[in-house]
Amino acid sequence: MSCVEKVKAGYRVDGLDLIRANCGCGGLTGPGGSGTGDCCFTFSQVKSEGEKVTYFGKKTSPSTTNN
Repeated sequence: MSCVEKVKAGYRVDGLDLIRANCGCGGLTGPGGSGTGDCCFTFSQVKSEGEKVTYFGKKTSPSTTNN
């Protein structure tokens, strides 16, 4: 049995914080100077449905070669 508690922007499951977040667009710039920096494609989401907690996270960038 897991211990699940609500924390700011997510949940703590058995001592591990699963946090919902988006990263800003710093770092590399795209065509014409538009913001497509390394952080733009990094995010995480966490949902709770009944007794089930689901976490999805993605960390990648335009310069990622081996994810």
